[in-house]
Amino acid sequence: MSFFSDYLTMIKKLLLFISPLALLLGGCSEYNYLQSPFTSNSNPYHAIPLQSDSISGATYISTSFTAGSANIDLKDYLLGFRAAVHRANTFGNFHLYYGTNISVGTYHMSPDDYNYQYISDPSFRTGNKFFGGVGFNGGFNVLVPLRNGGEWRVVGLEGSAHNEFGEYLAFRRKIPDSLGVNYKYPWMGAVGITTEIIARRRSGTKIGYKLAMGLGTTSLHDNYSYSNYTPVYVSNTLHFGKDNWVTFFQLNFGSYTVNFQFGVNFMIGASKKE
Repeated sequence: MSFFSDYLTMIKKLLLFISPLALLLGGCSEYNYLQSPFTSNSNPYHAIPLQSDSISGATYISTSFTAGSANIDLKDYLLGFRAAVHRANTFGNFHLYYGTNISVGTYHMSPDDYNYQYISDPSFRTGNKFFGGVGFNGGFNVLVPLRNGGEWRVVGLEGSAHNEFGEYLAFRRKIPDSLGVNYKYPWMGAVGITTEIIARRRSGTKIGYKLAMGLGTTSLHDNYSYSNYTPVYVSNTLHFGKDNWVTFFQLNFGSYTVNFQFGVNFMIGASKKE
């Protein structure tokens, strides 16, 4: 447990250092937000062959690790692991990808959150809550070829839908709405607009950067202000590819959330253009 506590402390220091944008996106409030664990992190990087690779379609398997923080003052912490498979296709200056995934993790709830001292039921105890989810991702890009085999994916659309299960969802369903903005539903969706640029070196190494901005497809109701609240996110991704491998580092800022993702995509099969 000491290792876990030390790890959470390290993550907290890092996230607080990079968190001003997350708090800005969420606005200023002393209210608490019980959100889905997939808020702002449900669209990790999906590798797609370059047009210059002369591949019409490819299948990838991928894994990624997520570490993040959420809620007011970023007091709650999330650790998660994801395994996925997706298919990517190229049609001229157009990319398309789609796939499925499964995630597991733990959501650590700060003991001083949510005024739970007013609830006598011991089942409302805070701490680590297991969560899991199965989901789908998809998207497309419109691209412009660049010199030396690179490309600019000028504009794209990414989307995701995840069905959550586990202790954290069960916990949120018990909490009265008066104690916070509380998302009690298993399905969480997100959609975003993207742009990405990739350079290809003579050695065959590919280096790219992707920017995405989006929002959740479901709003949360705020009983305090009698208004609806829609989560938003901004993600920044650096990725490096060589042969069949693509490694990525992604930083996501959202409404009262900030998290870091590290992952790898591996191409297990491809169809060459005729």
